[in-house]
Amino acid sequence: MEEFYVAVLAMGLLLVVIAIVLIIIDKINYKKDIEFIKEKETSLNEIVSDAEYLIEELGKLCDSISDQINSKKSELDTYADNLFKQLELKTNNMSRQLELQINRINNDKKNIKLRKRTSVKRYIIKDDVNKDIKEKENSQKKIKINDKYKKVVELLNNGMSEADIACTLNISRGEVQMVSRFMERIET
Repeated sequence: MEEFYVAVLAMGLLLVVIAIVLIIIDKINYKKDIEFIKEKETSLNEIVSDAEYLIEELGKLCDSISDQINSKKSELDTYADNLFKQLELKTNNMSRQLELQINRINNDKKNIKLRKRTSVKRYIIKDDVNKDIKEKENSQKKIKINDKYKKVVELLNNGMSEADIACTLNISRGEVQMVSRFMERIET
């Protein structure tokens, strides 16, 4: 039985030695794992610090872009205001010029009307002329003056321009000129 105890003791001793070897191996593996974890922790800390740096740089970049956008916006606002002012000045100048031209045209119209009134007096249809016309109608070719042409003569007597008469009566300017010349021939 002693052999049995010796064998059990040897077996126990062997198990203790194996356990000690396993503990030592485990401790070595533990140290390697700790080193690996520390390396990973260090690399993660570096990645986090790089990310924080990138975030900080992106913030600065955003601020810079925002400042540039605001600067460009204010430049554009100033430019638009200047363009608006120039446009307003040009519009005012053009309206003044148009007013001056309208005044000149109105003055010219008044002068033309005054001239025409003096020269139109020769177109006045008098009873004598009407009699002459009737006599000429009877003696020569019959000349018919319709209401439209009578209206042309009236408007010419009132000093209206040929173009205005043509627009008013919805006839061509040539017709108005024809009636005017016709009246000149009748009176002479």
